[in-house]
Amino acid sequence: MEKKAFDFIGKKNLWFILSISIIVIAFSVIGFRYIAYKQFFTLGIDFTGGSSIVLRFDALDKISQITNPDKKNQEKDKFLNNVRSILGEFQLEQSSVQYSEGKDMRSEDLMIKTKPLDNEVRQGLLNTLETKLGRMELLESDIIGPSIGAELASTSVKIIFIAVVLLLIYITFRFDFPYAIAAIVALLHDTLLTIGLAGMFKFEIDTAFVAAILTILGYSIHDTIVIFDRIRENVPLLKSKETFFNIVNISISQTLARSINTVLTVELTLLSLLVFGGETIKTFSLVLLLGVFFGAYSSIFIAGPILVMIKKWQEVE
Repeated sequence: MEKKAFDFIGKKNLWFILSISIIVIAFSVIGFRYIAYKQFFTLGIDFTGGSSIVLRFDALDKISQITNPDKKNQEKDKFLNNVRSILGEFQLEQSSVQYSEGKDMRSEDLMIKTKPLDNEVRQGLLNTLETKLGRMELLESDIIGPSIGAELASTSVKIIFIAVVLLLIYITFRFDFPYAIAAIVALLHDTLLTIGLAGMFKFEIDTAFVAAILTILGYSIHDTIVIFDRIRENVPLLKSKETFFNIVNISISQTLARSINTVLTVELTLLSLLVFGGETIKTFSLVLLLGVFFGAYSSIFIAGPILVMIKKWQEVE
């Protein structure tokens, strides 16, 4: 007796309600925060404008020579925490602090991005950093104007929009227009969930966040295409004895093990980055961790039901 496929499509209202509820809760929190603090998201200086300085510390050169990876990461995190503590003394707790590879490819420099600083505060910060953390060298000092930040934000939105349009065209040519619409709805689902939760938990929105969103879209569409490929293969084989509704259920069931194995492999890798990758990439790793999970979820529980709904509407018309 052939095992009956799980009814992914028949339970579509459950999946839709779950996703919509999370999105509504997340954006409601963001909305209330705007009413209270006049701020939707925690934007990095890439978008708001500010000051950027690159420093080289003797202490970091010594840390870079440590051969034990665990001890090296511990010392780097400890050094970052000390820098953040000093920034807190100047009311700069929201500043971005990260390592950047030195020009000699062996040492690491420190990049600090803050809100706009006047010369007096900037010099005071540099003096305090050198006094408490040891000798250092100022390598770069730049000012990112608000207009540049606004232009960067606009460019980021355009990049995401262009990526979605190109995916729409690609899937339309490879499959059919209903498949493209279902895939784009799934991508919109992933984007809204990721941005909503990032905003609700006050993740910093910067260029790295935009890169994470684009990565999530790429993963999600790849996972969706695998399922759509199986649906396309099964339609000519099963259409004489099964409805399109059942064919989609069967196709999702056939690719379920592959989808679960893939997402677990990716998530374990991202979890390792989150735990062992250090402070500088924690937010990036966490965004990817959430987004990849949402991408796998939407490929299985959102894209298929949306495709069946569109096909049903076409039949009615």
